[in-house]
Amino acid sequence: KGRCLLAHDMGLGKSVQAIALMQHYGSPVLIMCPAFLKSNWEAQIEKWGAGDLDVTIVSYDSLATSPPSMRCWRLVVADESHYIKHKDARRTRCAIPILLSSAHVLLMSGTPCPNRPEELFVPMHVIRPTIVNTFGWFAQRYCDAKKTRFSNFDTRGSSRKKELAWLLKRAYMMRFTKSEVMGEMPPKTCSRVHV
Repeated sequence: KGRCLLAHDMGLGKSVQAIALMQHYGSPVLIMCPAFLKSNWEAQIEKWGAGDLDVTIVSYDSLATSPPSMRCWRLVVADESHYIKHKDARRTRCAIPILLSSAHVLLMSGTPCPNRPEELFVPMHVIRPTIVNTFGWFAQRYCDAKKTRFSNFDTRGSSRKKELAWLLKRAYMMRFTKSEVMGEMPPKTCSRVHV
């Protein structure tokens, strides 16, 4: 239904696939990414012929200081989406309403496996909020949440790992590794660029 975590290994064309989705779903498109990738996105959009689309590119850190207008985005692309894995971080709190209100969402990360299951709450919530609705439910089910004397709950643990892995693969994530698709890839091209 147009909401997915694209978790292919680096170099397997996540950006090109995102641009194909932009052309499929149409404008307006919002791309959220780390600041150092903004110029790369501009170049990729021009290279792959999507320059006629209405695309806005913002950095994650600018979401709090100068957020994009709350438009009806046809597609929101969150590149390097592991930047918004901590639910209480300021940039994550700013990104969540934008992602939830968008018609289509594409989260992209070559490193989808977090340190702990609690870091999967945000991507799973913004992609399919009807399945993962609240952090309390998610923490009880997948983070082995325990009451401690110092805080309300310690959610750094994990539980039901196989169920969580199955749910990710079944309803949220598309992932290919280089070893799985090496036979389909063109030969690697290297060139020297002087800066």
